[in-house]
Amino acid sequence: MIALYYAQMPADLPQRIHHAAGRALLRRVCGVRTVLTAPNGKPYFADGLWFSISHCDGLVMLAVSDVSPVGCDVERLDREPRNAARIKEKLTKTPEDRARSAITLWVRFEAQKKAGVAGEIFMPAMPEGYLAAVCARTMPKQIPIIERIELDADVFGDCSCL
Repeated sequence: MIALYYAQMPADLPQRIHHAAGRALLRRVCGVRTVLTAPNGKPYFADGLWFSISHCDGLVMLAVSDVSPVGCDVERLDREPRNAARIKEKLTKTPEDRARSAITLWVRFEAQKKAGVAGEIFMPAMPEGYLAAVCARTMPKQIPIIERIELDADVFGDCSCL
């Protein structure tokens, strides 16, 4: 099973608030658990559940997997990545890649890097203006569940959950 969750928030909040919102989303979905770190630096829960958090202006995303390590990345579509031409040059490996935008190549690359495995990539439908990718060693045949979670407003004003 791979499940995806996201929460929207005001885009102009400081990065530390986006980080806090990611941790709050993780706690809301998975509860309080012991977090371990794999040799490659990838965090996972002691009971074997893998997770990945990504955030950008206005959105935080969480991928949870009991299948394999998982990675996710989310970016805004209205922002061209720095060094877009270099990204296209470095990340273009197939004819299909040549047709992809730099932002698409970037989110796919970041999801795979965060998963720590060369795996299958899923591009979930996201709210308008955002693009996301999820990578796992094996993507289940069933399309991952995508669920919007409402976070309490106090998460955005209090960073005590860092």
